Formats: sequence, structure tokens, C-alpha cells
Amino acid sequence: MEYETLEYGVDERIATITLNRPEKLNALSAQLQRELVLALKASEADAAVRVIVIRGAGRAFCAGYDLTPSPGGAVDTAGRISAPYDAAGLEDTLRRLLTIWDLRKPVIAQVHGSCFAGGTQLALICDLTIAAEDATFGIPQLPVGIGFVLPFWTWLIGPKKAREIFYRIGSSITATQALDYGMINAVAPAAELEARVRAEALAIAETPPEILFLAKRAINQTQEVQGFRESLIAGCAIDALSHQSDAVQAVTKLIREQGLRAALSSWKEVV
Repeated sequence: MEYETLEYGVDERIATITLNRPEKLNALSAQLQRELVLALKASEADAAVRVIVIRGAGRAFCAGYDLTPSPGGAVDTAGRISAPYDAAGLEDTLRRLLTIWDLRKPVIAQVHGSCFAGGTQLALICDLTIAAEDATFGIPQLPVGIGFVLPFWTWLIGPKKAREIFYRIGSSITATQALDYGMINAVAPAAELEARVRAEALAIAETPPEILFLAKRAINQTQEVQGFRESLIAGCAIDALSHQSDAVQAVTKLIREQGLRAALSSWKEVV
């Protein structure tokens, strides 16, 4: 299959999926999300693949969701999306992310540069996350919602650190901090990141596929019985509710009228 927003290849039992929207810092457009699911499913169906690596082209792993306004949707005359439809749309996005969680094969995130907002969801839902020393992990830079990204972080860093980070708009941490907080598995010099990830993938690929599948299922089930999936779904409803707030509506309008760059510098004036 040919992809427009990513590159896909298989070598030595390793499938490599490269997010390929470098001009947008690999922001997750609807098309990229759909193609990512297709590539993941292709990897799962390929008996020659035992491990999958997700990485980003260009200067960043992933800057988050593409906030470029798109036509259509259940909106009223003020441009406000109906909360039930909003929550349903967020759940659709979540289900695409959970493809990685439910996949029968392990997935490694190879993170460099910026990894923000929805990009952190993608990096953290992977089985292993290995980052370059220069990588930065951050939450949304604008108050455009709350509840969708937050649960992913909370499960890994705990509620106290999650409050410290998410109570301040635009917070970010270094790769070393992410490692200390338990968010990621390892940090490597930027020049050695690809080799470090490949070595890890090759080592994992030596394990029989049935054992990998069952190990992943056992680990996932431990979190499932503690409410992992339910907490992520609940976050969709909270995020949809936040989208109805005056503050988020004001910032969304600012983005729509003046563009994302202008909103980043002036959002505090409208909330």
C-alpha cells in the first residue's frame, strides 16, 4: 500500500513507521491518524514482523494534533461543537491510539525533538519509549481543552506530578526528567538514538512471537483491571466539557480568526 503522510518499511523482523509531515512537525492530521492505523494493522498481519518502531521525519517526533480548522461537523451558529458529538469524536481518536495498545506486537516510540500534546499520547501508548537527549515532552501550549492528554501522563508519572505539570499551561520537561518520572524507558545521545532503538528492537525480536503477544497481554491486563482504559474514555468526556467553557471558546475563536502563531502570543489577553 502507498501512504501519503508516512513511510513504511520492514527489515530484519522490524517494521518502521515514519511520520512524514516534517513541514508540520508531524502534526497528527486526520489522514495521518488513519494511515498510521493501516500501517500498524499491516505490521500485525505480516508474519515477518515481530517489532514495530514509530518515529518522526525532520526536526520533531510529533508536535501534537493538527489544529488547522476543517469544514463540517456538528456545530451551531457560533461554531461550537455539540458536546455529545465532540466526546464521540474524541473517543474515535482514542480508539485509533489504542490500536497500539491492543496490537499483538510490541511497538517502540523513537522520540527526538518536540513531542507535545497528542504527540505525547502517541509516544506514551507505545510499549517502550526511547528518546534522544534533546527531546522535549510537553502539554498543549494553549488552553484548548483538558482531560484528553492528561490521563496518559497521570498513569505514568502519578497524580502529584501530573498536577504540577497540567496546572500550568504549556509546561514541558526534558527527556532526562521524563526518564526520572518513569514516562520513558531510556535516553540516548541524539546521534545514537536510531542505533539504540534498533538494538532494542532486534533484541526483542529474538523472542518468539507468541511469547511477545502473551507478555504484552499480561502487562496490559494488569493496567486494564485498574481502570486504565476507562480513565482514558472518561477523559474524552471531560475534554468535551472543557471545550464548552468560555476560556476555550475564546482561544478557539482567536485561533480561527488570527491563526495559531498569533494565538500563542496573545491568548492570555482573552481568557
